[in-house]
Amino acid sequence: MFFRVFVASLLLIAPIASAAPREVISTSNDIQGDTASIMGRQGFSWNDLGCFADTNPIRALNGGLMLNSPTVTITACLQECNRRGYSYAGLEYGQECYCDWKIRGNPASVAKSQCNMPCAGDGSTTCGGSNRIQIYVQSPAFPAPTVWNPSKLVGCFTNPVRRTLRNFQYIPGQMTASKCYAACGEIHAFHAGLEYGNECYCDNYPGPDSVLTPLSECDMACAGGTENLCGGSNRMLVYNRQL
Repeated sequence: MFFRVFVASLLLIAPIASAAPREVISTSNDIQGDTASIMGRQGFSWNDLGCFADTNPIRALNGGLMLNSPTVTITACLQECNRRGYSYAGLEYGQECYCDWKIRGNPASVAKSQCNMPCAGDGSTTCGGSNRIQIYVQSPAFPAPTVWNPSKLVGCFTNPVRRTLRNFQYIPGQMTASKCYAACGEIHAFHAGLEYGNECYCDNYPGPDSVLTPLSECDMACAGGTENLCGGSNRMLVYNRQL
């Protein structure tokens, strides 16, 4: 019965239809200075927000490491985040690219000169620094991710040592809430749960140590479709397949 609890107010949340990827066209030299932007084909732009300290337990951009290679450029990072439907892009350590739909943990703004590592794929530009992330935002932003199917949602739960749902399901390709829900149906599990944007778990009954938390703590977009939420860091978004 515990997992049949449903917060009525969540019924007001409606899923947003997936938007077509918006490709950014530019060269890396188009971004120079604090006010520069890259224009997209449909009137969207990327704006440089500056350099930020990335030293909190939760990364400033926590949608996942999208690129990490000796060919990373600013443009390549922005294009990848744009393709995946993220409004924020960040570069760090000269060759790391991160994406997210929001900035997390209120990172401190620091001098632009601290983001001083040359981009691995274009030494004429900089791509963050050591524990320093260079952040860009797309305008207008993509819609924020929402609950996939509110009528089936139980809620957001802590995920202690004895996991909320125990049976991990490998989902080929990019994770979405609907794929996880379907995978749990194939093994006739009562509940489906998503965590950290790209993990799917199934079980008939919840672990005894899980605690219901605010839905706002399950705030990571699905890796395979950023229009929906797929849990969070040590937070599992749980659906009841019997509702």
